[in-house]
Amino acid sequence: MKEFQMNNKDENIFRNHFDKESYEYINKYGKKNVTGHSFRTRRKLALEMLTTQNIGELLDIGGGPGVYLPLFKDRVSSYYLVDISSKMIEQAKKQNSGGIPYICQISSVYELAFDNNQFDTVLAMGLFEYLDSPKMALKNIKRVTKKGGNILVSFPNQNSPMRKWSNFIYKITNRSTPFASKMFTLLEVIEMAKELKLSIINIKGYNAQLLPFPFTWKFERIAYYSARILEPLLNNFGKMWGTSFIVKFRK
Repeated sequence: MKEFQMNNKDENIFRNHFDKESYEYINKYGKKNVTGHSFRTRRKLALEMLTTQNIGELLDIGGGPGVYLPLFKDRVSSYYLVDISSKMIEQAKKQNSGGIPYICQISSVYELAFDNNQFDTVLAMGLFEYLDSPKMALKNIKRVTKKGGNILVSFPNQNSPMRKWSNFIYKITNRSTPFASKMFTLLEVIEMAKELKLSIINIKGYNAQLLPFPFTWKFERIAYYSARILEPLLNNFGKMWGTSFIVKFRK
């Protein structure tokens, strides 16, 4: 318990944030802006990366109000969703499961109250950027995943041109970075997988956003439509220039 308490300060910080976001969060997926585009492409890509797989029993960690359930409910035998925000769980419970077993509960990625080797598939979308101890989180995810099971995790890409240009602009103007969350390099993720003895099956970039902050906010329409136009090219011409990437691990 002490080890968890040392590493859940990240969750204590963001729990209140997501409680406040809970009622509007699901609506962000429909917005015609860069956030909406990023959310939609991440969700679409997650589904595509599991298209040929037997999804089976699925665990959605940091699942918020259940925005992935509609895409996966016809392809799973059960859907478990956990989140640290009680308000997000309240919203998630309102989703129509289509008759499959659908269980929502408040839980931390550091303390998943599930058996070892329980799930065929685990999703962690938009979660790791808020964690102080990503390796501990991934280790616990591995624990609850069946041998041969798939784990999909999204990571903000530290080396994307948009993030580099944004950091440079904010540095020379002596302002705080616009990115409040943690970012990752692909090498960092590969090393983490090696330490935990997880195989990397596939890596896909998403969110082909090139316009840096603060111009993304000042020219929102240009940022949105340019990202939409460039998105189909992203994984054909270098997956690592997207602002984020999804890694498919196998236990």
